[in-house]
Amino acid sequence: MIYKFFYNTFAQQYHGIMTWLKHKSEENLNSASILLDNKLYASSIHCYYYACLQLVKCVLNNKLGISYQEQDDTKEDSHNLVIKKLYENLKRKDIAKANIFKRCIDDLKYSRTRADYKNVQIQSKDATSARNKSDSVIKLINEQYA
Repeated sequence: MIYKFFYNTFAQQYHGIMTWLKHKSEENLNSASILLDNKLYASSIHCYYYACLQLVKCVLNNKLGISYQEQDDTKEDSHNLVIKKLYENLKRKDIAKANIFKRCIDDLKYSRTRADYKNVQIQSKDATSARNKSDSVIKLINEQYA
């Protein structure tokens, strides 16, 4: 997994398409796997969520022309805004895939809130579910916006 990360990072830098948020997204995804392997479940969920959110922000900026500044300069919750913007764009392409994206990213956001802020035990099944949802979101984004 780590080797794949460095190879992909090198390839993206070589082709001039690397952004820092894309790099952070990949870093969070790799960190989440390491954390999950080491039974650090709450922290892994945090990383799975942010890997997806950062990728969403990259797509909005690089593919849909919504600048990072525009994404951040809002009175609305910035997470909700970027999720909504990508969902709306996906909906115009494929409603079924848009709904999968929305369900998975909303579930990840809820799980991240539980993992970060709630006085609850986070178990292996919670982290595994977050990994699966993260994989679905990333695969869908890569298919639709590659």
